[in-house]
Amino acid sequence: MKIVIAPDSFKECLCAADVARRVAAGVRKAIPDAEIVCCPMADGGEGTVDAVLGATEAVSVSVVVANPVGAPVAARYCVWRDTAVIEMAEASGLERLSPHERNPLLTHTFGTGELIAHALQAGIRNFVVAVGGSATVDGGTGMARALGYGFTDVSGAPTPLGGGYLSDIAQITPACLSGAVSAAEFRVAVDITGPLLGPKGAAQMYGPQKGATPDMVNRLEAGLGHLQQYLYSVGMLSPLSVPGDGAAGGLGMGVRAFLGGTICRGAEVVADLVGLDDALRGADWVITGEGRTDAQSAEGKVCTYVASLAKSRGGQSLLLSGSISDDASPATGAFTAWRGISAPNVPLAVSMRDAGYNLERAAADFFS
Repeated sequence: MKIVIAPDSFKECLCAADVARRVAAGVRKAIPDAEIVCCPMADGGEGTVDAVLGATEAVSVSVVVANPVGAPVAARYCVWRDTAVIEMAEASGLERLSPHERNPLLTHTFGTGELIAHALQAGIRNFVVAVGGSATVDGGTGMARALGYGFTDVSGAPTPLGGGYLSDIAQITPACLSGAVSAAEFRVAVDITGPLLGPKGAAQMYGPQKGATPDMVNRLEAGLGHLQQYLYSVGMLSPLSVPGDGAAGGLGMGVRAFLGGTICRGAEVVADLVGLDDALRGADWVITGEGRTDAQSAEGKVCTYVASLAKSRGGQSLLLSGSISDDASPATGAFTAWRGISAPNVPLAVSMRDAGYNLERAAADFFS
């Protein structure tokens, strides 16, 4: 029997590679001679670099760059074959900041641009930019500035970094690395397909979780709208908007405008990187998993994407989830079988502590 194990991470608990290892150990207890292939997955959010490192022979690269408020931080990207996988959360993520530092008027994506610049200067010309988990709402202007773009106000003075100053931008000048940028291909791996503006956009929907007050949200919304219109008016942004532009505080739009990138479904991009489609050839079962399954899991998340890919290959799918909510039926219907691995009424802290053991036990029980 061939079994492919392709889980997402269990956030704040186990990375995808560790989930896969514990599930594999459980399967081996039940079926010692099973052919097991582990393909850790991600959806373009945090953990994308770890997933690629866990599933391939990619090389990890560490660089000291600016965090969202400009302090130095060691951040990683990885190179697999001819592609650099840049995880913006490594440099510009919310977890890089203490609660009192969270102010999207000031936070920026400069460090993400430094990671891209480092890979460009190393000769890489194919990029995946994974954009989940940001601390920023700067439309990718910080990233662009790290690549040499200039941003000036009506007086010709440079505008400050941060989402609070987007409305001051009167002129944008080309990047000093424009030759390398134009020769490169950028795919933006998004875990959400939200718009740039409006109630479900970068400022209104996600600004508050990054520290924005209502007044800040209004300022950020106006700034993003100004930036979008400017980029469109000078021919840097076409079309004006696409789903996913609002990802990571507008970094989706920023990569389109400043790097000529294409917004892609994160799970599909990661599946391509880790060779999931090839791994599924001849597989009897694919096992996937996530920390919590709810109605949103049906909307392009890793597990349902893996299940659909397995079904297209004629295989069956098993979901092992940390917990399954009452409204999860739109998602669970995608699987041949599904299991919640935690016992009822167990405190969350205990379930997280025991997640590895519970995964191993659930896999062994299912195949026994």
